Amino acid sequence: MGKLSTKRNVVLTLVLGAVLTFAGWSQIWVTLHIVATDVRVKELVASGQASTVLPAGLALVSLATGLVLLTSRRSLTYVIGGINAAVGLGLMTLVSLFAVDPINFEIAQLSKLSGISDAGALHELVGEQSLGFGLWVTMLGGALVLGASVVLFASAHRWNWSRSRYDAPSSSLPRDQEKQQSTLDAWDDLTRGTDPTA
Repeated sequence: MGKLSTKRNVVLTLVLGAVLTFAGWSQIWVTLHIVATDVRVKELVASGQASTVLPAGLALVSLATGLVLLTSRRSLTYVIGGINAAVGLGLMTLVSLFAVDPINFEIAQLSKLSGISDAGALHELVGEQSLGFGLWVTMLGGALVLGASVVLFASAHRWNWSRSRYDAPSSSLPRDQEKQQSTLDAWDDLTRGTDPTA
């Protein structure tokens, strides 16, 4: 588990989740079979792009924050984890709401096809509903983003944090040895004809 929960793997998982979200969003989310006899089009095939723009925005957030994570400090890391936890939950909630009632997301297209603007009447126009695989790919992307966030919170305290160039350097020598070393350096300066007190 330790090797799998490195910062690099968390970043790769966030990027993969964002890519899968984009891929699923561009594919078919639902096929609605229209049963009304006065509507010429009998089938409405809708992709994620035609249904909602939210997954694209969330995927961009996850992708950007994942790349920022590569160079972030410890405090910012937990902020990034919180953002991506919200992104993952948001994606999974959106997909769940769509799966429960996809017609609500296709009101505009159904209204354009039928000339009816009443949401209740539009629900009656649709018979069978077939959910596309793109919806589940988007769900998988959200699950990966959420999972990466959980791993981040659980393992970030074990990551190797590089020191900033503005941090004071810490000496690995004990104080007594540092003092002895500085005294020896002073004697070396004297033997070379240099006054260390000047």
